[in-house]
Amino acid sequence: STNNSEYKVYAVAAPSIASQFSYAKLGQVISGIKALGFYTVIEAALGADMVAAAEARELAEKGFLTSSCCPAFVSFVKKDFPSLAMHISSNLSPMATIAKFIKEKDSTCKVVFIGPCTAKKMEFKQETVNKNANMITKKLTLGRQLSQYEYAYVEKWVIDFKFTFDVIEIALRRTTSKVNPSFDYIDKLLTDWHDRGFTTPEHVQKFLADMKQKSKDIKTLEKASGYQNYNQRKYDNLNSLYANQKQ
Repeated sequence: STNNSEYKVYAVAAPSIASQFSYAKLGQVISGIKALGFYTVIEAALGADMVAAAEARELAEKGFLTSSCCPAFVSFVKKDFPSLAMHISSNLSPMATIAKFIKEKDSTCKVVFIGPCTAKKMEFKQETVNKNANMITKKLTLGRQLSQYEYAYVEKWVIDFKFTFDVIEIALRRTTSKVNPSFDYIDKLLTDWHDRGFTTPEHVQKFLADMKQKSKDIKTLEKASGYQNYNQRKYDNLNSLYANQKQ
């Protein structure tokens, strides 16, 4: 950011920062963060106040609601209690809410979250997963939302394998059925490419081209060597074929 001259870098700190450094006062910690190059430090708790107000309005409207503040809890509900997923609050977490607010005020800025919760990494990646899930649904012309099991595959491909949609789309084109595409088959392809260390569509395309060429070379060799070039034996009477076999 060239000392925040080209764009500003904001630090969003979790409330736990107040008790993490017993050897320093909170003001000293904040000064230290700024000294690292951050423009300023903002409390994630401000986002919590914003979410609390928004969830109160949503609860009054829906009557029954589960919190969306914790990404780990949201994932737990979706995977283990899918029937309750419809009741999860539509609001973002406090961290994402305050980050969104900052970006709305300063569109060119960068926001860095400082906190102990690793589950919040998932929330930042969830937008990319949702985008890929929507594109997969469109490409396969499913006419429906992905099931929780299909969505879990997409999370695996995007988050664990770090594949872009360009790589995923190559696997989609190779699925055998457009009416009822097999996510298991698509996953086997992408898992194989991941295990081979492929990271770009160029890697995959080269591999597929090499495999296709090898297949052609094998057929050429078979033809040149006379492999399978023989007359098929004919049996006019099938009864005689089995006549000498013991029962």
